[in-house]
Parts: sequence; structure tokens; C-alpha cells
Amino acid sequence: MLRHWPLTLSTLFVVLLASACGGRTAIAPGAEPPAAARTPTPQRGITPTHRDLQYADGARTLDLYLPQRGSPAPVVVWLHGGSWVAGDKNPVAPVLFDLHARGFAIAAVNYRLTGLSTYPAPLDDVKGSIRWLRAHAGEYDLDPARVYLVGFSAGGHLASLAALTSGNPALEGDVGGNLDQSSAVSGVVVYAAPSDIGRLAGDCTGCEVSAQFQALGCSFLLCGDRARIASPLTYVRKGAPPFLILHGDADRVVPIEQSRLLDASLRGAGVSSRLLVVTGAEHGLLDAAASDATREFLTGLAALKR
Repeated sequence: MLRHWPLTLSTLFVVLLASACGGRTAIAPGAEPPAAARTPTPQRGITPTHRDLQYADGARTLDLYLPQRGSPAPVVVWLHGGSWVAGDKNPVAPVLFDLHARGFAIAAVNYRLTGLSTYPAPLDDVKGSIRWLRAHAGEYDLDPARVYLVGFSAGGHLASLAALTSGNPALEGDVGGNLDQSSAVSGVVVYAAPSDIGRLAGDCTGCEVSAQFQALGCSFLLCGDRARIASPLTYVRKGAPPFLILHGDADRVVPIEQSRLLDASLRGAGVSSRLLVVTGAEHGLLDAAASDATREFLTGLAALKR
């Protein structure tokens, strides 16, 4: 339960829970989305072919890493972590280097970072970026039929949500336009991500305000429905794309229970899902076995033209 974690860690989940209470109307009309934190240090091992391509207005940009071989290229959309309040599209995860070398294009996406009452803005951004990639597939020699999501922590949460809510009119958004394009993906890799926000925050009895969150200065009600709409577990459905879920069993930021819940729910719905547990691993991108599993999962799907 969250109450056993250090206060600084519990704060990471406050913002998204608050966001779930406000819905779409919290963003003022015409307001500029807050810029993501920048990471100016160049990354070793992989260099963007195109930097800061704008898939929507404001700070909503992506970096595109095109491969030297393979045409048209399957696309991995990378979603960074940072507890929804921090992080940047650069650097990308090292696990993607090998995929790039094997002919995958990598699209590293910046999404709006969350303040109070902004959910589902980050999810809208992820879907807008996918539609943009399909709309520009011919220009960049991308395969619109082979688009995959890889996300870590908060990014993994958004990857799960995007995959499970594709086609849901209430959660599709219109970021960037291209509404004639689909936001569907053909596979999802989720590293150490939340799936049930309510469980992370602790149980709410009668929609009372948790004493711990009161201490953090939060005045919103932790109602089950408000956490539920921000939880991937809510949207598990038959026909969802295949999932690979990776988690360390020593993770004290996002408990491994979160991945076990998602895996069990997906399997129960008849969705292909594999959970890889890394013994002794804490919150992070895990080990070589996890990287190998990611590569094998995505290259396998790409080879099947899925």
C-alpha cells in the first residue's frame, strides 16, 4: 500500500489521481500546453534522423530514428517515464538500440506532463502521435500496419491505456488532427507500470479523503470511479493487441502486483500476454533477459506483419 512508501514516492501518484477528477475541461481554451523538461545532453549509441517533429501544437513533438535498412520500416513508439510530471523523449531506452539496428524506426514522443486536472491530456497526445505517424508514413517510409508501443513506468501506463482504449470515442481525443487515421497498435511492451491507480493510492471507503493525501495538501476526493478511469485495468477487452509485461520483484515504486493484475486480466479476456518477472530487480529497465524478451517479442510480431 502507498502509505508504507516514503512521502516523496507517494507524491508521484497524487498528480494523476487529481487529474482523473477533472476530465478534459480542466485545460483552459487556447492555453499553451506546458513544455516537457529538456534533456540537452547527446545520447550515445543512437542519433535521431529528425528532431522535434511537431505532431501537434505547443511542446508536443517527437524524435524519429530511421533505420538504414528495411523498407517500409516497422515503428516502435517510445514513451518515457517520469511519474507523469517529469521526463523527456531523449534519451530513448537502450533496449531500443538493437531494434533500430534490425530495421525498426523509433519514434520517441514527448507528451504533456501532468498538472492538476489534466488527464487524459497525456493519453490524447500519445494517440495523436500515433495518428501523425500513420499520416506521414509515406514521407518517412514507415509501415503503418506495424506500429508498436514501448513504455517505462508512467510511459508504460500510457502505453497500456493507449492500446486498450483505441477506438473508444470518449478517450480518443483530437490532438493533432489526422482523425482519418487509426491510433491502434499491434503490440505493447510495458516496463514496471501502474495498471490499477486505486490500489496504488490505497482503498477509499465512502469516497473519503485519505489522511495521507490531506497531509500532502490535496483536497480532491479519492473516489473509486475517479481512479478507475485512469487505470488500464478498467479497459481490458477481448481483441486487444499482444502484451509483454516486465517487472522487477523488488520494485518499491510500482509494486509488481500491478503487473500481475494486468497480466491476469488480459489472459482472462483472451488476450495474448506474457509477464516476465526479474528476480531482485528494482524500478528500472531491468536486465539483459528483459531486453532480449523485448527484442524477440517485437521482431516476432514484425515478422508476422502484425
